[in-house]
Amino acid sequence: MAAEQHELMPVVEQIMKLSKIMVYQDDNAHCVNWTTYAAHLADQLDAHLTGFFVGQDPTDLKIFDDALANAIQKNIDLASMPSAVTRARFDQTLSNFSIETSFKIANEKPSLALRREARFYNLIITGQPDTSSSAMQDEKSALSHLLIGSGRPVIVVPRAYKAKPAFNRVTIAWDGGRESTRALFDSLPFIANAQSIEIITVKTEDGSRPFSVARPDEISSLLSDMGLQNQHKVLEANGQRSGRLILEKAQEHHSDIIVMGAYAHSRWRELVLGSATRSIVKHTTLPVLMSH
Repeated sequence: MAAEQHELMPVVEQIMKLSKIMVYQDDNAHCVNWTTYAAHLADQLDAHLTGFFVGQDPTDLKIFDDALANAIQKNIDLASMPSAVTRARFDQTLSNFSIETSFKIANEKPSLALRREARFYNLIITGQPDTSSSAMQDEKSALSHLLIGSGRPVIVVPRAYKAKPAFNRVTIAWDGGRESTRALFDSLPFIANAQSIEIITVKTEDGSRPFSVARPDEISSLLSDMGLQNQHKVLEANGQRSGRLILEKAQEHHSDIIVMGAYAHSRWRELVLGSATRSIVKHTTLPVLMSH
């Protein structure tokens, strides 16, 4: 058995290799910050980094007649198009890194482009939405499509965040649900060498997630069995929002990153981010690794 395990380890390590990372690009100036974060991480992992931008959906021009649509297309200054500006910024940002990169543009509906493209990467990195707008609560936002529709782990980087990626101190939000379970196990390649892991479970009064489901002592024991030393804390909500409590504990722990499930609920046949997920994304000052 020992010999078989020894032979198996190189195979496992190869399977766990994170070879492809996608970083979402938009026309926001803060995009430089999360692109730089993605580049540092790709450099650490020796991974290929792809910038992905969703451009103009050609079907949007169908509201005009053919003559007017053709005139609009001919008079577009291609150099000033958001895709060209974003591509130039991406290239400039990556010019100081010795990593393999590529840039893709999809001219179609974001709901189709983002969900389909993201599924072919080990990890997605995107930025914290503009909290001055309601975009992050919109079921059509890039963040919603990436978190809910891609099936891939997503790291959300705060807009003003400029530190390099680190995984030495980690806060894991745990409630025993499918989403938090997936986030935890998606994070294992990153937190395998963490020096301090703190598991946070919040007991809420509304019974939305029975505490009996969480069993934090068991998930803590499992991580210990895997060689990941950790401690777990159970917090009483006492009327406070769970998202705010998680952020406070992560800051007290001096965490480098938060790991948590991305929750959603239905609205008019669309899945939108749950309130706790929105709260974390809106107020976090730390990168958050999320899975749905």
